[in-house]
Order: sequence, then structure tokens, then C-alpha cells
Amino acid sequence: MSKQINLVSDDVIDSIEEYIDENHLQANDMLPSERKLSEMLGVSRGTIRDAVSRMCAQKRLYTVHGKGSFLSMPKYWMNMKDFISFSASAQAAGLIPSSRLISLNIQKAGQSVAKRLRVSDKEEVYVLIRVRSFNGEPIALEKACLPVRFCPGLEEYDFERNSLYAVLQQIYKINLIKQDANIRLTRASQEEARLLSIYEGDVVFLERAIASTAQGELVEYSQGIINAQRAGYETEIRGG
Repeated sequence: MSKQINLVSDDVIDSIEEYIDENHLQANDMLPSERKLSEMLGVSRGTIRDAVSRMCAQKRLYTVHGKGSFLSMPKYWMNMKDFISFSASAQAAGLIPSSRLISLNIQKAGQSVAKRLRVSDKEEVYVLIRVRSFNGEPIALEKACLPVRFCPGLEEYDFERNSLYAVLQQIYKINLIKQDANIRLTRASQEEARLLSIYEGDVVFLERAIASTAQGELVEYSQGIINAQRAGYETEIRGG
């Protein structure tokens, strides 16, 4: 039963998003009342309330007691036009990046990581897991895998304070200039939702990327879960 309720709530969220787009609502504009939305969408006020609550948790809306629900600030947009780190991307957009370290361990690459980095599945790799935030708001859960031979002693650095790419460049003289990325939509797992302060099953981006040097060395395989309600990707396409 709860799964069915969530599906209905998802449909209502989609309808509210369409209303926002069709009416060109901007940050701090007010939505129609619960009663009005209930009539417009043909669902109960309880379902509207649940959908609005979920959108508030996703920072898409906010409520003011006694007044109603309002549109929050727009999404954070991450530029894919140029190869750029999470920290540099945030700073370029005038945002304050921060990280919360979940773990940094050494382990065997395993088949999946080994295939992507073209190494033995027994090769030791660092596995760095962090929650990445813009202006204090959790946006992405990121796992980075790097062969230990490229950056021995990486565990000595504080990756809540330091950029991984800055450490690679400044300490290990590794300059990553190319990134091949694959991005698709998926749903947040229970643990991913907890770490990103969203609901289990919410839509997220799954980004898999491999970063390499000018010499073609595959240095990093990363996997990111990005809150699709609060962040998006932008790039530039030019005709030939």
C-alpha cells in the first residue's frame, strides 16, 4: 500500500513541476493552496500535502506557516563544457563547496573498477567516499577509485578541507585533462537518500566517469549520485 501511495505522490510532484514550468514561476512565487491543487489535480488534500512535504525536503519548495508554499531558489547547474572538478565548478558559479568524508580505504580493485581503469582486479586502489555540498546543502554522494601506485600516501590528506584534484596536481604532479562520463537517471537507495537528506526512491543522477592524463593514464574512476531535484547539468552544443 505504501508503495502505491508513493507512486501517486510521484505523479502529483510531476504535475506540480509541470504547473511551475507552464506558469513560469520564479523563486519565492507562491503555489496555489492545497485545496486548489487538490481540485486541479483530482487527488486528495492529503496526497497534495505529502507531495508538497517531499518537495520541501528536496528543497524545491518551502512553506510559510499561515501563508502557503513557495518556490525555492533554482537548481545548481554543473558545467560539463569543460573538464572541471566539483570544487572548481562550485566556485566558478559563486557557490561555496564543502565535503563530508565518509571513508577513505585501500582495497583490491575488483572486476568492475579493474575493467574501467584497465588494471588487475587484484591491484590496490584508494576508495574515497564523500558527500559533496554547495552552500552547505548536500548535492552529491561521490565515490572515487584511484590506483595506489599513482598517489601513495593519499590517506595523509584531509579531504574535507582539500580538493582531491588539487592534491593530485600539486603533490603528485598528476594533471587530469580528460574525462569520459556517462550519466543516467535512477532512484536513490535507502543509504543514498539518508546521506543526501532526500527520500528513498527519489530521482537522482547516476554519473560514472573516468579521468585521464595527457599521456592516456587512467587515474580515477568515479561514481556519483546527484540529487536531481537540486542540481542539473549544462553544456554547449554547436552545429558543424
